[in-house]
Amino acid sequence: MNVSDLTTSVLSGLSETEGVYHTSSAVQQHLSAAETLLTLARALHIKSANFQPVSGAAVHPVQAQLSDYVVPLRFSLNHKQLFPTTLSAVSRENPSWQQQPGVPKAWFALGVTLLGFVPRSPSVPILSTYVAQPPTLVGATAPIIAEMWHEALIDYALAVLSAKEGEIEHAVEHLEEFAVKAGFSVQEIRRMMRLAGLLREPRLASGEVRGSAAEQPLRPSIMPERG
Repeated sequence: MNVSDLTTSVLSGLSETEGVYHTSSAVQQHLSAAETLLTLARALHIKSANFQPVSGAAVHPVQAQLSDYVVPLRFSLNHKQLFPTTLSAVSRENPSWQQQPGVPKAWFALGVTLLGFVPRSPSVPILSTYVAQPPTLVGATAPIIAEMWHEALIDYALAVLSAKEGEIEHAVEHLEEFAVKAGFSVQEIRRMMRLAGLLREPRLASGEVRGSAAEQPLRPSIMPERG
């Protein structure tokens, strides 16, 4: 399906008419969020590109060169794969590694935005393979992921938008459908959406939604559980 077909399918599954709570652009934002979630969780969008370390630097900001970089998978230099390691392991084995340049044999990620190579890399291109952020679906022609995942995109968007309408039961149903089609448990989906900031439930009083407010299954707690 193309983005237009996906948008139409979502709008047809909502009780509110287009233009009241929902617009095509808003629907496509949620479709895009669903594609991002699936892409990162299932590594559905993998790219390879040369990364040029800055000469003399110990660590390197990745997005300065690879703007769609999200999760590193592997790195190679002169057709030889570099071994993954950690900054703590490198520092423990050789505290002065930052002052010792050489041909890299290993790599480590520092957070989600920085990379380091050991020995400290000269300014030579390193082939980087990574999970990439998919382009937005707002105004796009088609998703980048295969059609087998498109129904999952629809269910995700319907789950979020139904929650905005106060249709909590429908939201839960579509969330469960998304979980099945994406191969996740419902608990995994809720956790990932909260961590990614993709789930936005309406703040409704108990009188505005059928049932008790304490029973609303999509309302996440913003406070950690007390043990």
